[in-house]
Amino acid sequence: MSFLLSTIAAYGADGWQDYWTRLLGNGAKVVDGWEDAYYGDFTQGGAKGTRPIVVSYDSSPAFTVPEGSDESTTSALLETCFRQVEYAGVLAGAKNPAAAEAVIDWLLSDDVQAALPTSMYVFPVSDSVELPAEWATFATQPTDVLDVSPSDIAANREQWLTEWTDLATR
Repeated sequence: MSFLLSTIAAYGADGWQDYWTRLLGNGAKVVDGWEDAYYGDFTQGGAKGTRPIVVSYDSSPAFTVPEGSDESTTSALLETCFRQVEYAGVLAGAKNPAAAEAVIDWLLSDDVQAALPTSMYVFPVSDSVELPAEWATFATQPTDVLDVSPSDIAANREQWLTEWTDLATR
């Protein structure tokens, strides 16, 4: 979804379809999930795949540093990134809001925040935790990301996904 949204941000609501048509016509492969692509088809993913480019996270270069090396085998195209933010919250009407708030507090704890980079491949929201050394060196965050407003996403998501599915499954 983030890749689709990044192409909508770059080419507009009326131009992204042409980009995807050209991309797929040039041999791009769409698979069921990130693990299939990264660990199966990607040349740097460990399974000796045949595809030199994969859609992944800007943090991926931190995970492709061979042991004993100070260089990553991959890099991120930072000018093409779309910010993905994951949220947790207490829903209105929750049966046990105190317990839900305790879960949120736990998620925001330094222990959980420090574990996020190596377990979920995401940056912590807490500034009080230290990033792993590989992250500090290789997981560079973009300074300028592609963007589609949340209201545009909400209004068009189903149509965009339907159009994209039609293109990707021809």
